[in-house]
Amino acid sequence: MRELLYALRFGLPLLAVVTNLSAYTHTVKKGDTLYSLSRAHGVSVEVIVKANPNINAAALRVGQTIEIPGQPNVTGSGTTSPPAVSVTGGGVPTVHVVKKGDTLTAIAKQHKVTVSDLTAWNKLASPQINTGQKLKVSAPPLTVTSTMSATVSGTDAVSASVKPAPPAKPLTVIQPPPEKYLFVSRVKKQIDAPKISRQWKYIVVHHSGSRRGNAAIFEYDHRRRGMENGLAYHFIIGNGTDSGDGEIEIGGRWRRQLKGGHLRTELTENGVEINETAIGICLVGDFEKDRPTRKQIAALIELVNYLNKRAVAAGYAKPRFTVHGTIHPRHTDCPGKNFPKAALFRMFGAGSGE
Repeated sequence: MRELLYALRFGLPLLAVVTNLSAYTHTVKKGDTLYSLSRAHGVSVEVIVKANPNINAAALRVGQTIEIPGQPNVTGSGTTSPPAVSVTGGGVPTVHVVKKGDTLTAIAKQHKVTVSDLTAWNKLASPQINTGQKLKVSAPPLTVTSTMSATVSGTDAVSASVKPAPPAKPLTVIQPPPEKYLFVSRVKKQIDAPKISRQWKYIVVHHSGSRRGNAAIFEYDHRRRGMENGLAYHFIIGNGTDSGDGEIEIGGRWRRQLKGGHLRTELTENGVEINETAIGICLVGDFEKDRPTRKQIAALIELVNYLNKRAVAAGYAKPRFTVHGTIHPRHTDCPGKNFPKAALFRMFGAGSGE
């Protein structure tokens, strides 16, 4: 599925395969999670959760039956299998050998491509490159094959192969400097989409208290507990279980600039509920027992810095950084004894109660 999305990003037309769509039934095996099932079947976690309202989204059981919506259904007797998608490359892309003084921006400009293209083609984790390093500076031709098969009496497998259209002539543009954000850059447009419509005075960090989970799972649980606006937090940072390690997920409260639901309602400041002015960030994990991953901490630092930047750009002061147990010490020890609270306070400044 990741390869298919990569192909679609470069504008490859796909031949539509017409069939009736219904739910595909999956029996849970050891090690299955909603995140792994969503990746395997090409549907979002949110869609799976909505199709299975009676499951415990945070704890799947081996042998449990789950419906996966949107899979092919062929009329007749027998069983269907989900679509298999493969992408293969043909030809050899042009290679640039890095010289002393080269930068991704300079190389991209020289070969009339973008820095994002270079990063994707070479699977770069950072803009750092080394002398002598070989970089692909053009995409290989791709062939996309989509196969849908069904074990049905009298029905054959359906397949379609499509070759890419010729690439458009590259435009000559002035390339911006490389992004300084590795995690925020993936969701920057979503963070920037809403206009900041209230003065956020605090950024409060929590842990989920569970060793796994993601925004969709917590959204489902919070609504089941009667929270009208769903997910209590504005942002979730995954730990690699049900979302990517360090992956930042944007909650509906940020998109709609709604108050948080992550602090107790009796916690007030000058008679105003602190939830009204507190951005909630939740890291997936139980940090009484475990430690946050390095990527989670790196993503958190980036997110806090970027939210500070957004607040200042909107004409407000930077929100004060704090954690749940500091702003409400008599209620909780969240985010746990293994969270590096002291180091982050030194970095961002002490919040309320420190």
